[in-house]
Amino acid sequence: DNAVECLIHFQLANARRDALMPLLPWLSDPKWSSASDRLRLIQSVDKLDMRESVTGLIAVLNQPVDEADRAYAANSLVHFRDPSAIPDLRRGMPSIVDSHYRRMFIAALIAAGGLSDTEAASSVEAYAAMKSTKEGSETLERAEYSWPKVALDVPISIGQYLAEREAPSEGTMAILLSGATALESSDPQISDLLRDIVHRWPSTIGDRDIAQRIQSHSAPARSVAYALLRRDSFRKNCVNAIAVSASLSGAPGGIFAVLAGNQYREAQILKGSDDAAIQSLLASARLVREPLPFDQVERIYNSGDTRLEQVAGAYLTAEDSSRARQIFSSKAKGLVIVGARQAGGDPGHHSYTDFDKRESELLSLMSGKDAYDEAFALLSAGYWGDAGQIVIGSRGDTSTITFYDDPARRYRRTLRAEEVKGVTNFIKSEKVDDLGPLSQTVFDGMQYEYVHLTKNQGRRVFMNNPGESDSGGSVYDRLCGSFHKLLRDAPLTIEYPDLANLPGFEVLIADERFRVLNYWKEGTEERLRIYLTRNRGSAAVVISTPGRARAISRVPKPEGLKWVSIKNGAIETTRRPAVFPSEDPHSVVPDKFQKDNEDRQPPGLWALTQGPATYRAGEFRGKEGFWKFQAGKEPTLLAEDVFSPAISGDGKWAILAKRNGSSNNTFVIVRMNLGSGAMMPVDVPEADRLYAIVYIAEQKRFLVVRVKDPDTGSHKPVGPDKPEYWLVNAETGQANIASEEIRPFTHVGSRPLQSTGGLNQYWAAIPNELGNGTDIGRFDARSSQFTSLLHVPALQFNSQAIWVDAPAMSIYITYKSHLLRASLP
Repeated sequence: DNAVECLIHFQLANARRDALMPLLPWLSDPKWSSASDRLRLIQSVDKLDMRESVTGLIAVLNQPVDEADRAYAANSLVHFRDPSAIPDLRRGMPSIVDSHYRRMFIAALIAAGGLSDTEAASSVEAYAAMKSTKEGSETLERAEYSWPKVALDVPISIGQYLAEREAPSEGTMAILLSGATALESSDPQISDLLRDIVHRWPSTIGDRDIAQRIQSHSAPARSVAYALLRRDSFRKNCVNAIAVSASLSGAPGGIFAVLAGNQYREAQILKGSDDAAIQSLLASARLVREPLPFDQVERIYNSGDTRLEQVAGAYLTAEDSSRARQIFSSKAKGLVIVGARQAGGDPGHHSYTDFDKRESELLSLMSGKDAYDEAFALLSAGYWGDAGQIVIGSRGDTSTITFYDDPARRYRRTLRAEEVKGVTNFIKSEKVDDLGPLSQTVFDGMQYEYVHLTKNQGRRVFMNNPGESDSGGSVYDRLCGSFHKLLRDAPLTIEYPDLANLPGFEVLIADERFRVLNYWKEGTEERLRIYLTRNRGSAAVVISTPGRARAISRVPKPEGLKWVSIKNGAIETTRRPAVFPSEDPHSVVPDKFQKDNEDRQPPGLWALTQGPATYRAGEFRGKEGFWKFQAGKEPTLLAEDVFSPAISGDGKWAILAKRNGSSNNTFVIVRMNLGSGAMMPVDVPEADRLYAIVYIAEQKRFLVVRVKDPDTGSHKPVGPDKPEYWLVNAETGQANIASEEIRPFTHVGSRPLQSTGGLNQYWAAIPNELGNGTDIGRFDARSSQFTSLLHVPALQFNSQAIWVDAPAMSIYITYKSHLLRASLP
């Protein structure tokens, strides 16, 4: 094993044939060595073209090992394209549940030549049949993202793989188009979806079908868009259709004029009176940014015909030249923001919607008592969140820069005259206002918008991931950098406008080098749980209200989460306070379980340790379920296919959620005797979603929540109209709907609720359901009664975010990386 450990270091990017060749027996027999990193051997042999590994890789496909090992064996087999792998790929695929891993099996099957045209077509048809219903679409969604994992039938997985990737053979597409035609009357929804799948693939047979449907006025808008976006290859595939298109009228005439790139024909249509042809031409030209004569577009835009004006306005917005913006703005009522965004869909999925909202907020700064005379902004949005909003506003001779990272707070400073001049000179010299959108084939990430507002006009420049791909160092990249540089050049004053009148309010810590996650104080000793950011070595650039804040000058170097103490204006690494329990106090949960299930674990894992045993729900050793870990003993699977556990304080009982096996795919709650392993039903009605939240020691009851999925029309949801909380007696299993105040119990996190010192009394913070603040007060866990002492406006947080120092009459609040303080009434 020691020799294996040494040789396996030569893997992946550092792989060496002479080092890995002696390890090939490990593929056929996983017990050949007990060394680690067998997976790295599986992942490396294809990179070295080690054809001697094929037999071993095929053996791995059906071994009783982790799905990852089996899937990456399939992934390596893609390189070798060996038909002898086909039977084992087919045999192993049904037991692969994870959708990502199953795609590796499918790719290997196709590479080995194991998928005929007929099977490929029938698989796509099976996928389309499922995709065509709301219930089926939800099933596909759950298969991709839900936990516990839901496996699809193999043909549907194959069909989905093909539909979402590059085109299969023309033979497969011919079968699919024939099937779509046959289903036009009996099942038009599946017929349309099959045709859409074929049309999305670039191919001769697909393009010719699109051309025929455009001619017959039956082409869906998506199919027309597919053809327009690949119109160069479309022309080659559809020579005859292009040749006769000049004689077409109506919508087909306008579409084909753009597909052909026939400028003479385009001008003829624009000058004519065929409204349908004009509309389709303008809509098609907008998608591909086809230049059109502005005099004709302007005439149409001012024609008085609502439909023509709308499509002409959309074209002008997308064309985005100075002349186009001038024409478009000539009819605008009030201040409008003009500028094209990336064609072909929103690269951030909801970034365009987010930008619309932020632009509306920005426009509001140009009116009213404190209106700006001029504003420059760098707005951001993205699928996974934004990077904050930067606004440079000028009023008279004064200019400020303001950074917004939350609706409740802002960071602001006054700019020096030379700083303002630097920005405006850059914008003028680089002709930023005349730039078109930065369109890149990069999805997710971060999208930005530069917005320039004056009293009379608004300009937008959209940027998709500036600095990425080939845009590094471009004017777009440098534009964003100029805004961010102003944020870094000098300290900013933090303002929480709605909290200015809150008694004793102050910002204690706000430092971009770390995020404050938790706070604890006892007497004069105080500790923070922080997360170090990449800026930990720089000077603090975000400083609270001068004279009332601490900008920490020294930060410990180790990365990640740390508990620290504050001493003499600096912070030092320290131990975790006892009131923040360890999640694995006996160090018994295997590293592999931790790694494989990290993203699936609920908060409050510390409560799943009782006595010498620690419990978890997750996947381990190829099985999903409820596991018990204890020092000196083998891990024990107590129950399969259950999740969301809660353990009673005496360690005798657990409750868990499990699927009930019905056609509705709903969940039920079960109660387990941890001594005997017996499971018993609980009288909590089934629901689309059921979760155990916490064990309430003061009441000896579990708290459970029932949730109903949205109504899709094809699947009747099961559950209450709004989340419904149930209390379950640990000893008897008796259950009833909670009618009292239970919200503090739902605030599960890295510690129990903080005791006030009174019997069954805890400090709690309950966010307002209207979203306009949070109430802080005392909570009686026995009677479930809450007494509010202080209302904090604007901020939304829960009981895990507060620490009360009653002797000092202070409340500490950790709010989105900051540490705040207010007076306790």
